[in-house]
Amino acid sequence: MSLQLYQLFRHRFIPGAAALQHYGADTGGAQRALYGAVRISQPQEVAALIGLARCHGLALWPICGGRNFGYGTALPVRDGALIVDLSGLKGMQFHAESHTVTVEAGVTQGDLQHFLASNRLPYLVPTTGAGPHGSLIGNALDGGYGMTPVPDHFDGLSHFQGYWGNGSPMSDPLAELASPDMARRWPAGIGMNPRSLLRQGNLGIVTAATLQLAPRQPHARLIAIRWDSEQAFEKGMETLAGLQEVIPAMTSVYSVNKERLQATNGQLALRDPSMQCAARHEAQPARQEFISMATIFGPRHATAGACKDIRRQLEGARLLCLSRGQLALLGRLCGMLPAGLLSRSERLARLHRNARSLASALALLDGTPSHEFLKLAYAARQPAPQVHAGSDPAKDGQGILWFAPLIPLTPSGVRGGMALIRGILVRHGFDALLALTIRNPRAGIATIPLIFPKTQENARRAHACYQELVTACTQAGMPPYRLNIESMATLAGLRVAGEHPRLHACLKAALDPDDIIAPGRYG
Repeated sequence: MSLQLYQLFRHRFIPGAAALQHYGADTGGAQRALYGAVRISQPQEVAALIGLARCHGLALWPICGGRNFGYGTALPVRDGALIVDLSGLKGMQFHAESHTVTVEAGVTQGDLQHFLASNRLPYLVPTTGAGPHGSLIGNALDGGYGMTPVPDHFDGLSHFQGYWGNGSPMSDPLAELASPDMARRWPAGIGMNPRSLLRQGNLGIVTAATLQLAPRQPHARLIAIRWDSEQAFEKGMETLAGLQEVIPAMTSVYSVNKERLQATNGQLALRDPSMQCAARHEAQPARQEFISMATIFGPRHATAGACKDIRRQLEGARLLCLSRGQLALLGRLCGMLPAGLLSRSERLARLHRNARSLASALALLDGTPSHEFLKLAYAARQPAPQVHAGSDPAKDGQGILWFAPLIPLTPSGVRGGMALIRGILVRHGFDALLALTIRNPRAGIATIPLIFPKTQENARRAHACYQELVTACTQAGMPPYRLNIESMATLAGLRVAGEHPRLHACLKAALDPDDIIAPGRYG
């Protein structure tokens, strides 16, 4: 098999030990035995690889960039897989009439930003916290989201190209009706559409997709909200969720507690969970301080009116509604303050850090990928290092797992969910760095990092905590929307009925009969 892979791919086939050295680093400390890795340079090579893998029963684990930090990085669910590295597929084609761009699987946020800027195309990049090197298609397929006008990144994709596990090419119902332009405009297609099978799926390998672009909005605004109390925050989440349903210009609402904000800014010394010292957390009051942020895209009067409507509806909150120009000015003012002055006044330094955090949010309004959001992954290091476009938390030895449960957007749901998560984190020795994003008017997603100095003992503790979070939250009606590779079997074991696995097995039998595409992934 290795000889055949070498004959097909030459130096782009990497045997097991060398592949592990290149792809094996994981922020969660997971370890896997790899058969090897193949770097794809042309989409049609995937079809040949699938045929070879079927003949030899070799599992394939496709990655678009291998930067799925906190969820497994580049590693597969099970041992012995061949990593299919699609990061070399960099093709892009802009379609002016439909305001879309077809991107291959290796295109990153930074690649798309450069493409749009080079061609003077006034559109937003659908950004995430992964930074400029974050994959567009890989993030969307795993359920990623952001704060641009199409917050759910999978919803922004159409006209998929690639191959199912049985070797047949993917098709689009409208493209097969000689309507490729409409296939780019209308993701739902006509009749039965296999598109939804690709979200968090393991039935095929996507090599390209069409991305629906949102135009830049010169009057976009950032809303920053400081809540007067935890009770006001809990009630405010339900109010904002309702407003999001009736104010079309408002996208995701993202909220963090004080500790999360401090950790992101390098102001909180996180404890080592192996030290078994919970005194600092046990001494903390139950009350939590939260800050929220939302983006509004649209024309001048629509954004101004939305700000007024939101301000009128919220109780127990202090609200700022900042334009792009105001954020840019804030950034310039922050840069003008001398370091000596900041070092002499902690109050001024704290105001400066908060203002700088607001100014960095300008990237959200501009749809500009920013490496600033990677800072949290380095929060266990003191002093916190400077992050840059090339920062790679996995290769830099950072320890982080992401737990992301669904939360009902009611005051009791938010209160109960945050309390349950916080209690489990503290009991296992982790800082409760809480965040909640409103995803639709009825449900939010809590994005919870388990951050730790990366040792085997700490990784063991992190995974034990993660497993308890998955179990406890699922049993409380708050299952995770996205999973780490080590916990996919845990969720499967919590099912109270077996109909979904049977349906999945039927689809596998038809589209991937030899079970070679990412076995175990969300299975």
